[in-house]
Formats: sequence, structure tokens, C-alpha cells
Amino acid sequence: MKIYKRILVTGTLTCLSDLHIGDGDLALQRERNASPSETEKVSAKRATADPNRAKVIGRISLDGVKQTEEEQKDKEKKENEMEGRYNTVCRDYENRAYIPGSTLRGSLASFLNQQTSFYRKFFGYADEEQGKIPAAREAGLLRVYDACLQDIPETLAKELGFPDLPGFSEDRHTFLRHSVSICPITGTAEKGKLFCYELVPKGSVFTVQFQIESRNKAGKDGAEKLTEKELAQLLALTEQWNTEGVAIGSGVTKGYGRIQWELERVEVLTSEEELRWLVRDSLEPPPMNLLTDAVQFADISALLINADTAPVSFRLDILPDGPFLVNEPEYVQDKSKEKEGEVFPDLEYSRNHRNGEEAHALIPARTLAGAIRGRARRILATIAHQQYSLSEGAAADRAESLVKEFFGSEERRGALRLTEARGKASGHIQHFIGVDRFTGGVNKGANYKVRAAVCEKLSAKGCLIDLRMVPDGDWWKGMLLLVLLDGMDGDMQIGWGKVKGYGRMTFQLEYNGKTFGDRQILLDEIQEVIGTEAAQQWVEALYNRIAARGGQA
Repeated sequence: MKIYKRILVTGTLTCLSDLHIGDGDLALQRERNASPSETEKVSAKRATADPNRAKVIGRISLDGVKQTEEEQKDKEKKENEMEGRYNTVCRDYENRAYIPGSTLRGSLASFLNQQTSFYRKFFGYADEEQGKIPAAREAGLLRVYDACLQDIPETLAKELGFPDLPGFSEDRHTFLRHSVSICPITGTAEKGKLFCYELVPKGSVFTVQFQIESRNKAGKDGAEKLTEKELAQLLALTEQWNTEGVAIGSGVTKGYGRIQWELERVEVLTSEEELRWLVRDSLEPPPMNLLTDAVQFADISALLINADTAPVSFRLDILPDGPFLVNEPEYVQDKSKEKEGEVFPDLEYSRNHRNGEEAHALIPARTLAGAIRGRARRILATIAHQQYSLSEGAAADRAESLVKEFFGSEERRGALRLTEARGKASGHIQHFIGVDRFTGGVNKGANYKVRAAVCEKLSAKGCLIDLRMVPDGDWWKGMLLLVLLDGMDGDMQIGWGKVKGYGRMTFQLEYNGKTFGDRQILLDEIQEVIGTEAAQQWVEALYNRIAARGGQA
């Protein structure tokens, strides 16, 4: 069996969907694409505009200066609050997006059972104290480095449609995506709940490197050995990144962060090479040899958590009954530059030009997930209120607690993973006139234009349910079934302008090679494949879960 002193693995991670790994900071949109000279001018202007930097002649009131400083700070604070801000991604010293090594290491660790000797050796451990015996702690042998963004040729960037993404910054290699929190009761946008995220676009490639190095252990002879079998296990572990539904970063349940791993090369340092290096007494590091022989991946199913729990994959097709508009502010153009014959709408539908194709309308996964979650909440609250006579407030609380169990919350990741729904579309410009509700006449200054999308079908491919994250029981199946039946009946509305007739959608489900667009066909399939009374049992389980005192998680 071959023994290694050091192993260096190099590969690439390709983004199969947009990626957001935040650094916890906010930035101003107007400064995003500003040149350094423009930023310096703004900073200089702010400095010279400070009223407290005037020349001081004689004695002045410090209280007055302090008050003026506070007023100026309040003014700047209000101005900044009015400006558009966005959640930024992790960036390196060149201001380019990158994936932190801690994120990648944590992702690999999440696949493994922490009680195995393999996990303890390569990822470390910190045991609990047992009485007076000190706790055993040890760092793992695996080092994962930050993943740097690869340079993309200009022709490929255009083919992937990067320059056409909303708010795309070539320097940072990121774009902006807006979303708004929808009130689950009224179905309208909640005031002050507009969010903007910086995203690394789908198709971006990062270079990943990780290293394993043996070390001498105190109190023991020799060093921890790295065997050929362990190398095969580590490489098999990286292949878990290619498992369906695996994702990193935030917004995983909204379709962000899906990745594809590709191994490029493995370099090793053997004990013999290390000895030769020591004999040479060279200041240069010992040379790493490229492992040209293909390494057979080991079977690591015994090391994994829930290795046999495969996700349920499906595709969701959405058939709009008319124009729809999921607003994307980054596409709205400055009206002051509008020329005669041009139309700059006040609202623009979300779309992209990826892969060299024509503009595709899209419903972001975050928007689609919000619509499904809102419908589920409404169904649960209605059952709780009408069937079990809970007050409206208690019914809403009961519904929200159950929704969080399946769709997730701040403390827990949800089971449903959606992708953005895309489809070929054409723009539809419509003018709206504000009418004064008292006089019945035109409300001056309240006219506006929107560019909506007209589309036959949008498809959200690669959606799945992570069975590792579903709650106990079958009640969640009944909840999803009722939501899907509502969607098939055309009762779903998504996006802006619901009261104006915009956004009405009909759902179709594609699962296991079959398409279901009619409720009776779906129910017949469930009856044939799963059982005669399966659908009824799911719905009954849902009613029982709502009625149970444990419904308030």
C-alpha cells in the first residue's frame, strides 16, 4: 500500500445556478459601477461640505458644533437609507468574488458521519469533558483553500450572457437580483421589505485546491500516515458535490448555489521523495509528483449521513393565462434620457439573455417559492379557522409554524428546492392612468407604463424535495397536494398587478417521465402507484396535524 506525506488536489467548481455567499455587508448601488475617480470626487465633496470644517476664529460654542455634527450625521444617515443598498458577496483583495475555504470545508464535512474515524482524522474533533479528564481536541489534516474565480474570455462571457444580466459588474463578476417580501394575508408587497442581493452568475468557474499533510503526534512513534485508500476516500467525498440537489451558500431552497465538481489533478509527496529532499539539504520545498495513474474512488457509503436517501426530482411547468410581471428594477432606464419615439417603462419584467439565446422571461426561484409557501400558509390557516374554529390570529400562527417545518426558517433549512422558471417571451407595454377616487377624473402625475411578459410556458427544471429535511409523518404530502391542485386549477397568481389581472398561472407537474396537468389524472396516478386511499390519507394526516396541540412547534 502506498504511503504519502502530502497530497495536493486541484479541481474546479462550476456554478449550475446563481451563487450568493455573503460577507455580511451592504453596499450602495449608485457606487457599484462608479469609477475610482468618481468615488474620490464624492468623498472629497462630502469632506468639503462638512460645515464643521470651517475656520474657527475666537471662541466658539462646542455645544453648537456638537449639535451641528449630529444634525449632519442624521442627514447623511437618512440620505443613505433612501439610496438603494444590496447584500454583498465575499470578495478578495482584487474585489473579485470568491468562495471561502471554510464554506467548502464545511460543505464536505456536512456529508459525513462525525463519529467515524475518517471524519475525526481529516476534519478534527472536540470531545466533551468527562469528569476531571480533560477533553480531547485535535485539528483535522484537511486544509481547504479559498476558491478563486477563473478568468472568462470575453466571447464566452457574451455567450453566457453575463453582460446582459441586471446590474452586472465586470470587475466584481457579479450581478444584482431584487426581491420583495409579500404579505401572506393581503398578497401585496410589504412596505420597506425590498431586498437586493449580489450574485455570482450561473456558468462561473472557481479553482479549488485542498491539501492533506501528515504530522507527527505527541507521545506516539512516527507520524499519521496518509494511505492510498484514504486518498481514494477523499476523492470520493468530493464527488458528493455532484450529487443531485447539493448546493452551497445562502438561498439554497430558492435555487441558488448548485455546483458541479471536476477533478483536474492530484499531486503527491512520498516518504522517499521527502528523504531525498532532506539529504539534498535544499531550501526549496520538496517537489510534488503528479499522480498519473487514475485513482479508483472508494465506496464511502458507510461514512455518509443518509447515504440511501435520494431526493425526489420533478419539473414544474407554469402556463401564464395572460401578461405577467416580476419586477426587476435594474432594467428600468433613466427617463431623462428618453428620446422621441422611445418608451422607458416604469416597471420592467425580469429576464435574461443567457447562453446566446433570445431574451427569456423568468420567475426567480425565490419568487416561485414565496408564491407556493404563501398558498400553503393560506390553505393551512383556512382549515384551522373553518374546520377547528381557531381565531384568525391563532389559525395564522398555527399555519406559520407548520409552514416553517417544511419550507424552513432562519434556524432550519427547508425541504423544497426550486429553480428559476424560464420561457421564451415577448414584451408587452401597457399604459396605466391613475384616476382620482373622489372626482373620477385623471389623477395628474399618476400615469405610468409597464413592460410585462407574454409567454406560453415557463419551466422550472431540476426541482426536488430533500427527503432528509422533511418533517415526520405524511401531513406535508397532503399540504403539497392541495397546493398543487390549486395550481392545476389556475388559482395561483405570481408577480405584480394581481388586481389588474396580471400574473394568473396554471401549473403542470412532470414527474418520472409523466406530465400531470389535470387534478383527476394526478389523483388517479397516486391511487395506481402508491395506493387506493393514499391521497385521502395524506390530507387526513394534514388535518390531524393542524388539530393537534403539537401544531405549534
